[in-house]
Amino acid sequence: MKILELTPHRVLLRDRAISLWFSAVGFIVAGLIITALGELTTLTCHRGLSPQSQCQLSRFGMLGIGSSQEQLNTLQGASVDRHYSRKGKVTYAVVLSTGLGNVQFSSHYGGDRQQKETIAAQINAFANNPNQLSLQVQQDDRPWMLLFGGLPLVLGVVLGVAVCRVTRCDLDKTTGKLRIARWGIRGIQVSEYPLHQLVAADLITRIRRYKGKLHTTYRISFRLMNGKQIHLNYFFAEDKQRAKVASALSQFLAIRSPTGATEAIDPPSDPHLDKAETLYRLGMAQYRQHQTQEAGSNLKQARDLFSTQHNAQRVMEIQTVLWQLGLE
Repeated sequence: MKILELTPHRVLLRDRAISLWFSAVGFIVAGLIITALGELTTLTCHRGLSPQSQCQLSRFGMLGIGSSQEQLNTLQGASVDRHYSRKGKVTYAVVLSTGLGNVQFSSHYGGDRQQKETIAAQINAFANNPNQLSLQVQQDDRPWMLLFGGLPLVLGVVLGVAVCRVTRCDLDKTTGKLRIARWGIRGIQVSEYPLHQLVAADLITRIRRYKGKLHTTYRISFRLMNGKQIHLNYFFAEDKQRAKVASALSQFLAIRSPTGATEAIDPPSDPHLDKAETLYRLGMAQYRQHQTQEAGSNLKQARDLFSTQHNAQRVMEIQTVLWQLGLE
């Protein structure tokens, strides 16, 4: 997320969601690569008057990728080779024995042992029976590779269409509007809100443990007077720049209007609010009126109370303001 313009009267932001675009492209590329690995392998052999066979090994890849033909002389037989991965997984491939050495039947190993053994048995039967004049065996991996490759391919396309967007946010005190424009594959979506209805720019944090480590993700949301939340970011992300953007937005919204209008700094009278919320609102009102020391004192008390309540969102909001005031 990037701040394109920051003045007392305007804030212009851009969020390209680079990680989502990379994820979508990564899924699409992975799907295409897996799909391209699928191939139709055919071994065709003929015998004439001589007991020696003439064989042709052809491979036809998906969309013609990796297609090849190879002439094999003196086919002697076939065997099934095994390959063990580091995790102990076993895969198999048919290996042809010829007068010039061994040739792998298909380009890659697979997990279907029975299929490989059946193909090897057919080849050995032909090699050991001079009376059999022809042989044709096939192995078609394309349907499976299309299935396995199609899943990430479809996921990448769906992610690109539904989620990947470029967001441009414009807060302009001259026009008095908040304008959010989102560009995506399906077009552009524009939303506008009166600037005076914005109460705050909240930095929503989410802390999760993954593989033994704590990961903090962020999301910026505008809060309106009617309580409605306008999410600037569709998803949480480990983008620390979002914390700086939220701080800049909070400072921008706290600057008094050019008309010099003042607002009362009376504590909230709602009896249902607890002490932490009361101190928070009083401190924010003092902050908007540039009463630094008073605001800092009340906000620190509110932060400590919210911390005991495990209200991470309020703690982060208050901490951001304290940093701006230079009190922390």
